[in-house]
Amino acid sequence: MSTFISSVPEAPPLDCSLLFSDLINFHIQKNPTFPMFVYADEQAPNGTTGITFLEFGRAAHRIAHALRPARSGDEGQVVMLIANTDVVLHHAAVAGMSIAGLVPFLVSPRNSAAAVADMMKKTDCSRIITLHHAHHNLIDGIREQVPDRQLIIDELPTLSYAFPKLGNEVECDPFDPYPPAPSRPDLDRPAIYIHSSGSTGFPKPIAHSYKVQIHAMGQPSVRDLHSITRRLGVMALPPFHFYGLSVQLYVPVAGLVTAALYPPRSSTDPRAPPVIPTSDNVLDTIRRTECTFLATVPTFLEQWSRSKDAVEELKKLNLVVYAGGPLPVKIGDALCAAGVVVGSMYGGTEFGGPVFMPDKQDIADGDWPWMRFADNVRWVPQGDDTYECQVLTTEDNQMAVENIPDVKGYATLDVFVKHPTKNMWKIVGRIDDVITLASGEKTVPAPMEDIIGSSPLLDGVIMFGRERTQVGILVEPQPEYTVDVLDDKAIAEFRNKIWPVIEEANKTAPAFSRIFKEMILITHKGKPMLRTPKGTLQKKAMVKAYETEIDAL
Repeated sequence: MSTFISSVPEAPPLDCSLLFSDLINFHIQKNPTFPMFVYADEQAPNGTTGITFLEFGRAAHRIAHALRPARSGDEGQVVMLIANTDVVLHHAAVAGMSIAGLVPFLVSPRNSAAAVADMMKKTDCSRIITLHHAHHNLIDGIREQVPDRQLIIDELPTLSYAFPKLGNEVECDPFDPYPPAPSRPDLDRPAIYIHSSGSTGFPKPIAHSYKVQIHAMGQPSVRDLHSITRRLGVMALPPFHFYGLSVQLYVPVAGLVTAALYPPRSSTDPRAPPVIPTSDNVLDTIRRTECTFLATVPTFLEQWSRSKDAVEELKKLNLVVYAGGPLPVKIGDALCAAGVVVGSMYGGTEFGGPVFMPDKQDIADGDWPWMRFADNVRWVPQGDDTYECQVLTTEDNQMAVENIPDVKGYATLDVFVKHPTKNMWKIVGRIDDVITLASGEKTVPAPMEDIIGSSPLLDGVIMFGRERTQVGILVEPQPEYTVDVLDDKAIAEFRNKIWPVIEEANKTAPAFSRIFKEMILITHKGKPMLRTPKGTLQKKAMVKAYETEIDAL
């Protein structure tokens, strides 16, 4: 099926009462031929296959039939989705559960059984939709963790069941709509659960009410994306994370943008794992699907910055945005200097995305890491020219979590600095990342970690020193530069290799924050850097893991 359409799609009405499931049904009726997703397909006449709103919506209805036949049982049952599968099937399951009146809980398969069991107890969840062949060990572990809970474990419907004519379904094909809800849900009740990254312990389940979900899809950065691009590369993101959920599912549904994904591998083999994102296959996919906009994570930008061919591909895009973690300044500057239009985005599961899409003129001015925020943000001074970002609840922007005592809103703990001449802000760290030395002096580690992390020799950098007399740095070498930490000579040689970039970082820091060569700690194979599903380092866990080595320093 061709992924191009001749007519302009009909945008859904600006109606704050439209649920996510309403939007799916709206597009089935009003925009049946518009391609919601597209993927590279060598067998297709034009090299790509599109999955239309009609086909995706019908797939969601089929999954609704499979998971809750005839709308039996209670409305609002929380159901975990734990499935490492093709993104298009994962999102069809989310949509199908929503249509069926279930509350999907998107769970990373990388979580431990204890973490999943903890989240089940907190959300009163007793049902899991999964892939037995892929996750039977995790499921067995969950059963052991909750022996007192009557678990229901169901298999996720296959791709061929949900999409019987993958890429080719038309209106005259057989279809049985799922019965509608008997009544409208309370907008303050949970519509979906997403969990935090778990960087400081067990991940926390975060409920997005129907109101929060409606507001998330109504933000200008979502609904206005069609004015920037009609084809958005989002293939590299995990679908269970808020970032992936937003740009892979909410943006196409609410913003009428076609999202480019990897080809679904389970179409021929239900047990086939999905494509693993790499820097090479991301570029190959955006080229073959003719994307003009890419949403990605800093890790890939760092890898692409080292390849002239990759930079040439990125230069063809109208905009490349990253989120989920910091991008080293040297790398961002180099990409911009080479002609890549790269900008920063910011958001969180608890508070959504309070920033506007990057402006090309700002990027051209060299302000690629700076962001423009919506009006519902309060900046709380920290006494050192930095400010905490607090996102406030408004009539059209409900926070998923509210934790501020004097007003409804969410205190992010993220620390920013203000642009010297523009109404823009740049993130520099977190309040709980600030290192307070035994002397009482404070160090914000992010700027130094940023500079040191730009070294091509390093794969991860974490600064430490809380309640000690000086700071140090934990570094993880790139695989090809692995160091035997029992070999003092090898350690000294590697410290010398990275010393120039540490000296560069030291020049930007006050005397008490400077790193001495003896305070460089190198990770060993038995304790590699731990990362969250979105790729950011689990700093507190790593400092704890290397506590003995830090004490020895």
